[in-house]
Parts: sequence; structure tokens; C-alpha cells
Amino acid sequence: EWWRESVGYCLKCDGDICIATQGKKACFSELVSDTAPAIIAMNGLVEIIDTEGMSKVKLEDIYTGDGVVSRNLSETAIVTAILLPLNQKYQWDYHKLRERESLEFTSLTSAITLDAQGKIKIALAGVDPKAVVVEATLGDDKENIIKKAVKGARAVDNDMYSRKYRRDMISVYLNRSFTKLGI
Repeated sequence: EWWRESVGYCLKCDGDICIATQGKKACFSELVSDTAPAIIAMNGLVEIIDTEGMSKVKLEDIYTGDGVVSRNLSETAIVTAILLPLNQKYQWDYHKLRERESLEFTSLTSAITLDAQGKIKIALAGVDPKAVVVEATLGDDKENIIKKAVKGARAVDNDMYSRKYRRDMISVYLNRSFTKLGI
């Protein structure tokens, strides 16, 4: 608690500024997840139970993009299952940018799937308050797909890697994935 008092309280902790952005009035805490991008890229659903009953929603739809209220879930909601469409015959690739190869928070996570019908789905984490999702098809221009992904990322300079470096790494990771998947 003492360190929060020294820099001030952020918007998530009843403060009035976003410390990550050096004082802006909107919270830009980033979605830091290893598994969410992979589940999103595979069109995964989450099964949720709350006082209203049970429902199934796309995982990407529970994230709001608002760092203070980051998920569209009631206070009574419990995720009871993660459902993956295993009949899709996905090819996939995954990359995680972090300082050490050990367990560590992501600075950028990139997950990409290619299904049997030629649909491409990319999900990025660590560069925006919610997952950056780009959908395309095999016939689409690769550079345009990458531009959409980079444009969707609103990374802030609050990481050990600079905002520019993480945005550049989106292109690197997606190009590596395209090569691996034969796109």
C-alpha cells in the first residue's frame, strides 16, 4: 500500500489518474493473458452462471476495453467452462514476448488460427485493454492484415519494452506465423 501512496492512486483504486499513461483520465491497463488470445483465436466460448442463469458467450465479448471495468460480467458471475470448437481442424501459431523465458507477464501475446475454410483469426494481448482481434481470409493481403493488427493495438509506454518495440513485434510475430502456416 505504501508504494501506491507514493505515486498516487490509479483509476482502478479510486484514484483520479491513470498512472500507466502518466496522468490521463482513462484507464489503459492492458489485458495481460497467455491463454485468452489462444482461446479467442479458436472462437472459444465461456459458459457463465450467475443469478440470471447460465449463458454462453464468446470470450472476446466479455472484455470491455475499459481498464477500470475490464469485463462485461456481473458480480455474481462464475465461469464454469471454456468451450472450444474442436471440429474446426485449426492450424495455429502462438508467440509470447517477455524478458525471460520463465513464467512472466506478457508484453505481447500473439495467437493465430487458420481453419480448413481458409479463415484466419488473430488475437493479441498485452497491447490494449482488451484483446485486439483481426479476422481475414487466405486471399487477403498479408500486409493489410498486419496493418489492421498494429492499428488496433493501443499499447502504452508502461512496459519493459517500449510501445514502438511491441508494435514492431506484432509484425514480426505475425510474419513468422504466416510463414509457419503457409499463408
